[in-house]
Amino acid sequence: LLNLLEIPRTEPEPRLTVDAAAGQAVAKRFAAWPAPWIALGVGSSEPWKQWGATRFAELALALHRQRAGSIFIVGGPAERALADSIFSRINEGGGAAADAVALPLEQTAALLARCRAYIGNDTGVLNMAAALQVPAIGLFGGSAPLTHSRFICPVTPPPGALGMAAITLPHVLETLMRLSAR
Repeated sequence: LLNLLEIPRTEPEPRLTVDAAAGQAVAKRFAAWPAPWIALGVGSSEPWKQWGATRFAELALALHRQRAGSIFIVGGPAERALADSIFSRINEGGGAAADAVALPLEQTAALLARCRAYIGNDTGVLNMAAALQVPAIGLFGGSAPLTHSRFICPVTPPPGALGMAAITLPHVLETLMRLSAR
């Protein structure tokens, strides 16, 4: 769009800055959650772009067992029921995750900026994480992978498989570990 409108770019890809007050609010609200932080973006604009409560809970529990860091469940108000299902499964499995659902947008940005990584469905929050220069693992089983940012690392179904259900937990964990090693 910038090219079509002949608007010059100062940077090769979008870049967000964090509001200082939002950063302070997030630091205060989540002070009990030790770093590093990992955000799981559970929202989706369409059902076929949704990885699902079970898989997100399994991912959170796997990260908890690996002591990978504090896990944050991120989503909008529409994801409250999905998030509650994920929290219930995490609690039943002996894990813990911070509730970052329905935060004001500027606080969501502040939270993401403090994260070591973001893992989530193909949504605006995935793009927000990338624009904050946070390594963002995008789950692309229902849409084509995004290629506009070097901070988005797409995970797709294996060859011959289709849909979000074909994206496996081991593949996501392997991608995270590969990014963490960089």
